[in-house]
Amino acid sequence: MEIITIYVTFPSKKSARRISKSLLKDKLIACANIHEGSSMFYWNDKIQEEDETFVFFKSDNSKWKKLKKAIEKLHPYDTPCIAKFDITTNKNFGEWVQETLKMK
Repeated sequence: MEIITIYVTFPSKKSARRISKSLLKDKLIACANIHEGSSMFYWNDKIQEEDETFVFFKSDNSKWKKLKKAIEKLHPYDTPCIAKFDITTNKNFGEWVQETLKMK
């Protein structure tokens, strides 16, 4: 079963949870896996190190464009990381994702 996973970083667990709940409510995602950690990156010509929250959203490819726009609109970063991965899952999980996204 093919679905998509979208990897997004957030400045805090609070913002990650707020946006995850909004995406769930709008049936753009079936679930969100939220993890805390740290990131290192270049910003303004300097190496930065920040605590961040990483989220893996599970969805269907048919939701991708609306999902990306919703994340961009709601996200607090000027340049958020929104990375899409096409994945193959076991049948039961893939069917659950698709059925969850159809529910109203």
